[in-house]
Amino acid sequence: MSIIDLPDGYQRGNNITEVYHFYLSVTPSHTESSLVSLPFALPSGIIRKISIEFPRGCLDHVFVRVCTADGIGVIPDYLSTAHWITGDGYRFDFDVFRFVTSETSAFKFEGYSITGTSFDHIIVLTVSIEKVDVP
Repeated sequence: MSIIDLPDGYQRGNNITEVYHFYLSVTPSHTESSLVSLPFALPSGIIRKISIEFPRGCLDHVFVRVCTADGIGVIPDYLSTAHWITGDGYRFDFDVFRFVTSETSAFKFEGYSITGTSFDHIIVLTVSIEKVDVP
């Protein structure tokens, strides 16, 4: 599917954008072999932006990713299920152009802590969806 498949007269910026927030609580018990996973669904439209915010104190000890429900990486990597991002007091902003239909609306936000992490961390995922009729 590409932009030429959108309805005639489509123009970016002429459509309502909705913002969704998801909160992933990663504890020291969530290791790479026992991930925490937060499934979520999005409405039909176009994902325009994804932000992931790490609070201060994570010290690059917490790793997260956003995947489709079947495990295909969306952020940080479209092509791999094995990549993660980490941070400390930093927000990553990704400009995205990804169609969401009723068949592709299921996603998951996953994370883990490295061994030796002492505290729980809440990582914030923000997704902006441009509301358009996607064929």
